Amino acid sequence: MGKEDSNSTTFETQAPTTLNNLLRILRASQLEKPILLEGSPGVGKTSVVTALASLGRHKLCRINLSDQTDIIDLFGSDFPLEGGQAGEFIWKDAAFLIAMQRGDWVLLDEMNLAPQSILEGLNAVLDHRGTVFIPELGRSFTRHPTFRLFAAQNPVQQGGGRKGLPKSFVNRFTKVYLDELDPTDLLMIMQRQNTALPEQIASNIIKFNQLIHIDTTVTKAWGSRGSPWEFNLRDIMRWLALFSGSTNLETSPQDPVEYISEIYLQRFRSSEDQEMVRRKVPEVFSTPIRTTRAHLLMTPQHTQIGHSLITCKPAVGRSMYNPPIIQTHLNALEVAVRSRENDSAETAVRALRV
Repeated sequence: MGKEDSNSTTFETQAPTTLNNLLRILRASQLEKPILLEGSPGVGKTSVVTALASLGRHKLCRINLSDQTDIIDLFGSDFPLEGGQAGEFIWKDAAFLIAMQRGDWVLLDEMNLAPQSILEGLNAVLDHRGTVFIPELGRSFTRHPTFRLFAAQNPVQQGGGRKGLPKSFVNRFTKVYLDELDPTDLLMIMQRQNTALPEQIASNIIKFNQLIHIDTTVTKAWGSRGSPWEFNLRDIMRWLALFSGSTNLETSPQDPVEYISEIYLQRFRSSEDQEMVRRKVPEVFSTPIRTTRAHLLMTPQHTQIGHSLITCKPAVGRSMYNPPIIQTHLNALEVAVRSRENDSAETAVRALRV
């Protein structure tokens, strides 16, 4: 939560569906009302707002909401005064209130996960008053003329505790629905991200991702345990990052099948579902997926788990520690380490779920 430097973000706008989504938001921006974006995960809701902020040279503050978010997370609270006396407090503005006064842009992500207290607290900001009253301070704060509010949410049917927003609240927004990316869009994005990537490999990656998505999300033929699932551009970009950033520990670094276990297989919680992933591989690729368990090799300098490598800190004044590791957890640990190397915390968490 907090301020982002929009100029540091790159965004691919030439894909047909992406360009169409961008134009929809630009048309909605002609009105003074805040904008509510709705679309499936991975469609680019956050990215397109980030791109617009960058193009307009606006500072963007992204706040991720959940059912645990409190109104003080948006507006601020009293905090103990650093260096002050015991029981001495001082008010500190939160990210939303700061952005509102400075005239920055704010993106409230996962809007339909927010509790009722958040919706009620935002009402005065969204209507003609455009103010926030802080009882603790006994004063009101008025939004800056250039302040712009965006909200983003996944469809209610996506699950995960999402709920329909009150109609009176939604009416305060201009609602924009973003279309899903099709294979043509995904291929263009992949080729622009990695110009050296052969088109056939890129097409196969997209096709495999689509097969898993259809089976687990559309037809729901398998994968009920741990659902709902989403396989989209995020998974394709993780695959591309692994393929492009080989550690030279892989058996065949230029074979995309090498990374299926890390991106797809280890996310499923039952052996039956993992077997279904293995059965899908021959439908797209000519090489089989690895079925052997990841190996563990530990030295004072490094720890290798399958294709993943951890550099160890020097052991000062103590002998090398060999932690007890259950062999059946090695594949999941391998995925977690690789995800850490590629800054994908979400994949790491999924891999370590039992």
